[in-house]
Amino acid sequence: MSFKKISSLIRNERKWPLYIVEIFVVGGILINNFFLSNGIILDDVTPILSMKDLGYNDSQIREISLKSYKNTDIYNLRVANTKDLSLDDYEFVHIKIFNVNDESATYDLLVDEMKATKKKEKEWLLNSNNYKNEIDIDKEFYKLDKVKWNTEYAYSLYDYNNYPENKYYRNYIFLKKDNRVMIIEFQISFEINEQRVNVLKELINTDVFNN
Repeated sequence: MSFKKISSLIRNERKWPLYIVEIFVVGGILINNFFLSNGIILDDVTPILSMKDLGYNDSQIREISLKSYKNTDIYNLRVANTKDLSLDDYEFVHIKIFNVNDESATYDLLVDEMKATKKKEKEWLLNSNNYKNEIDIDKEFYKLDKVKWNTEYAYSLYDYNNYPENKYYRNYIFLKKDNRVMIIEFQISFEINEQRVNVLKELINTDVFNN
């Protein structure tokens, strides 16, 4: 074997660890994308909502998890009426419930989540990623009937019965009760009627953190 071929083999051999790392990284990304695209759920968490509860014929779990961050437990669930996002009748509901160990911090968490959503909406409408204006919760969100929603605080990004002409493509409902905050995300095409309110408002009371 010539000296040139031996040198080439040695150089390539030194790169083997990099090749192995790259294989694992690429393989991990492909596996992760496979699980996400196929709606496979890795966490052993109980779903508290089905699209069938909201009047649909089918329901698919797209995300589900239960995590803890600092003094807060976070339950996350996204369900859809079909796996095919391209269908005109595709609808989803995304539920996030925060269980705050320090009840005095619960309202602050609610406000922070609402302001983050309003900032996202403003930046989308203004085609900017640098919206820094002060956000007034009482003026820039729609107040819902807290008795109807059975909570201490109830807001939505838009009045789901009367959308403005210039709007974000999604709506959000923000609820606070005791030491819990619940955020409901959905497309503006998703109808909120009395039957659905009765289903959704009970989710904040669900004992999801002791499963």
